[in-house]
Amino acid sequence: MKAVFCILAIIVSAIVSASSGSCAEDRIPSVYSPVKVDSGVAPESGRVSWHNDNTRIAYISDAAYIYDTRTGAARPLDIAGPHYLSWAGDNHLVVLYREEGRKAMCLVDARDLSIRKLPVDIEPDAVFPVKEGAGLLIFSSKISARALWADYHFALARYDISSGSAKKIYEATVRLPVRNARPEDLKGLVQPDMNPFDFTALLMEAVKPPVVQPYVKIVSVDYITGKANVIGEMHHRGISVSGSWSPDGRRFAFGDETGLLKIYDLNSGEISDTGHDIRGRRPSWNPEGSQIFYGGHVVTRGVKDAEMLVPDGASSIGIWSPDGTGLALISSDGLRILRNFRPSFVPPDGRVDKTLKAKLLLLKEIYAEGLITGSEYEKRYKKLMSETKELR
Repeated sequence: MKAVFCILAIIVSAIVSASSGSCAEDRIPSVYSPVKVDSGVAPESGRVSWHNDNTRIAYISDAAYIYDTRTGAARPLDIAGPHYLSWAGDNHLVVLYREEGRKAMCLVDARDLSIRKLPVDIEPDAVFPVKEGAGLLIFSSKISARALWADYHFALARYDISSGSAKKIYEATVRLPVRNARPEDLKGLVQPDMNPFDFTALLMEAVKPPVVQPYVKIVSVDYITGKANVIGEMHHRGISVSGSWSPDGRRFAFGDETGLLKIYDLNSGEISDTGHDIRGRRPSWNPEGSQIFYGGHVVTRGVKDAEMLVPDGASSIGIWSPDGTGLALISSDGLRILRNFRPSFVPPDGRVDKTLKAKLLLLKEIYAEGLITGSEYEKRYKKLMSETKELR
């Protein structure tokens, strides 16, 4: 009889433990109508991409899939070894994968799932659509181990999908203060964030001088003009730092050395605290509001209390839908889609000034075509910015 009671006690304990674990994963507020998509999606950048129509996502688990959030149907893609994907236009998806030990790239037609391999001389680590899907910005990198450090070489190139030609616009080599860098240590470099206002990639490079304290150099790389500018620096011991731009491109969110969420202001160079004791690894700023996903929470700028979506979510990441009402949440439990967010702005945050953005795009393309000189470009750029200083 005693043995029977022991067995019953073990069974009850197991049930309670399993229930507790399930509850821990299912604390997402029901108002967001969470839907479990796939348990095999790793919390890494480039594993999930929202379509511009806000109803479809592409994601990678055991394979690459296109998922319809309205019907719950997931269509697998016949691609071996996918490791990164991004939508490029209304009906096309770019997928990075491995072929014969090399990184390769293909274009998927979302209508019939036909696949076309894209010829490319460089091995891509990340891609970003540019010019309404007509082209791509390709980011590639390579690490060379030395005796006491590692040389990290990276490059940005513009790629024309129709011709298959790539033009390198920027490259640099960073000396890392470690010999064997882990891939997760380099996410801020391998997958830079794109500014929604001025068409630049945000790169944060580690600098370890022989005398003063290590710091991070903040670099803005313009994919249209090829110009690279150091826009600031901050004390940080990280090898690379992941950042996420505000919707108007004036600030970016990042995690400090302890993992706390901070905000960097581009105009003043000041770093502000959000006031929340939350730790994470990759922030995601809502493209239509002041909400930032970080460490399993949604932090709203200027609001005292952060909303927890998943407990122990320091390693989780979130990808906002283009309209800011949906969130693809990737945690240790896999991928979920959340809906019904109500994005809003808290001053001084705001939307991109589309008129100014259009003027800036035109100016950059004129310069890139060689129709004006570099000095004339700088003169017009400064005048354009000064005329709208109150917006920037």
